[in-house]
Amino acid sequence: IINDILDFSKVEAGKLTMEQVRFRLEDVLGNSLSLLRQRAHEQEVELLFDLTDPSLLGNAGTVIGDPLRLGQILTNLLSNAIKFTHHGYIKLTVSLQERQEDAILLRFIVRDTGIGMSEEQVGRLFQEFTQADGSTTRKYGGTGLGLTISKKFAEMMGGHIWVESVAGEGSSFIFTARFPLAQPPMTAPVLTGVENLRVLVVDDQPAARTVLTGLFGALGVGAARADNIDAADGGEVALAMIDRAQQERRPYDLVLVDWVMP
Repeated sequence: IINDILDFSKVEAGKLTMEQVRFRLEDVLGNSLSLLRQRAHEQEVELLFDLTDPSLLGNAGTVIGDPLRLGQILTNLLSNAIKFTHHGYIKLTVSLQERQEDAILLRFIVRDTGIGMSEEQVGRLFQEFTQADGSTTRKYGGTGLGLTISKKFAEMMGGHIWVESVAGEGSSFIFTARFPLAQPPMTAPVLTGVENLRVLVVDDQPAARTVLTGLFGALGVGAARADNIDAADGGEVALAMIDRAQQERRPYDLVLVDWVMP
């Protein structure tokens, strides 16, 4: 809370500046997710990550900017999503919205299946010291400054932030940010020998299955055949698919199983 107030004071006084250092996007994203993984587990919600463009992976995703402030926006949004979500999932999606010769514009989406908000509540969200309604602070805590600070940071990064929400159905917090590309550009690591791998993803959460199978595709895993990557929504279905794969003499090389399935 004290850090929020200090940051807000700096922004209002025009004293807060953005660092310009080299950093890997993957490192900042991974750090923000790892900070909140335990809290999501305690809430019994799934924390998902979808990086839609493989060119942002590894060293290829090295940019110039302020990793601390980017991480602060992500942590604010993910923390809020976990706070207001009591079942389902929270999903961070990062996509490339625009690529120029020397810079990229990224879009970040934090989607949750939480309590959602009305249009009136959304209209008050980005005002300082204001939350969705008067009872929010009493029930959930907080200062109401996190989103105001995130809005300022996004604007200082050449982007903007907004929210799409339906009461009772969840919310999507979306922001954009522009980053100069680090020069010289570094190429993404190439995974060799994975095009023939057969993979089975077992998860009862449809969004988790989509994220994992999409990530394998982006990395070139199983690319040799269209049916190399399979998905199952439960344990019994998965066991039947494993048996069938053995009988067809095309056994799975890798099985990823969600450990908190019913």
